[in-house]
Amino acid sequence: MKTWRVVAAFVVLSALAYFGARLAPIYFRNLELQRFLEETAVPAASGDAQEERIRVAVVEKAARLGLPIRSDQVRLKRSTSGFRIEVRYTVPVDLWLYTVDLHFAPRAGGGREKPDQSGGRSGTCPTCWVAHLARREGLPTQA
Repeated sequence: MKTWRVVAAFVVLSALAYFGARLAPIYFRNLELQRFLEETAVPAASGDAQEERIRVAVVEKAARLGLPIRSDQVRLKRSTSGFRIEVRYTVPVDLWLYTVDLHFAPRAGGGREKPDQSGGRSGTCPTCWVAHLARREGLPTQA
């Protein structure tokens, strides 16, 4: 009688481990994208950043993380209260007999933080933040 309980517990724990192993990496990559958006939004708010270059940087970072984000899914909003970056995307995950769609909506900015004159980075001009970002990410910079 106790044998079937042990087997059932093993099956349940194995299923939980499987689901966790399939889902956790996607959530961690989304968290890394969220951090990237936060790092990008503060200097963009304080400088005269080009929106298309910001969009390209976000899409390239997502591609390096293995996230299926297109440029039309990146929304950039500039207002008097600050600069906001929003991304909405879905990641399909095949879970053997079932495919689940995970929906994410990371965002950053919006005037919640007040950046200093350096854009939050000591020694970096706020108007040069794109070049700084490109160097940090190992991307080619445009002169």
